[in-house]
Amino acid sequence: MYRGYHPTLSPPLGDESWAGWRNYHGFGGGYVTDWGAHMFDIVQWALDMDRSGPVEFVPPQQPLAQEGLYFKYANGIQVNHKRWIEGNAIQFVGTNGTIEVAREFLRSKPEPLAKITLKASDKKVYHSENHYQDWINAVKARKQPIVDVETGHRTATVCNAVNIAYELQKSLQWDPKKEIFDNVYANGMLSRPYRGNWDFNDF
Repeated sequence: MYRGYHPTLSPPLGDESWAGWRNYHGFGGGYVTDWGAHMFDIVQWALDMDRSGPVEFVPPQQPLAQEGLYFKYANGIQVNHKRWIEGNAIQFVGTNGTIEVAREFLRSKPEPLAKITLKASDKKVYHSENHYQDWINAVKARKQPIVDVETGHRTATVCNAVNIAYELQKSLQWDPKKEIFDNVYANGMLSRPYRGNWDFNDF
């Protein structure tokens, strides 16, 4: 589909304004695919789901709602998409308290919870002080970086599935292996027609 030129949708080189194209359907997915990509990524990482994803998406029943959806994993863990205190952050609620994560902070209730010294037997995540350098090091060593393409794909999948469930206002079952919904309309929203010779499925 052709779209008329507009500098918001295709900012000229040197334009330092915020990327407004993210909020236009067909170019971006709004806040869910913008900040959601960062926040849902932490959820997937923490739940050891970087190679999988949720199995169910349940939106609220209010028309045009932008929060209130929840999604579930096969192990029963539920993730709620809502404002709970402030901005863009994740809150993990467990039996011993809560841990809250954002770019600006890592905190917990009770406070010592986030400062527990890990034992040698505890599972530890990949640590990177600098993602740019980590990527360069991975290329040189022919190893996986902290976030590889599959991890990015799975995070984007969660974001787009959330948007689809909000738009359809229907509870959707998702198969993270086959990467399809149980709903023909939702599956139709997973892609769109390509123009000319630009269909990557034919490459």
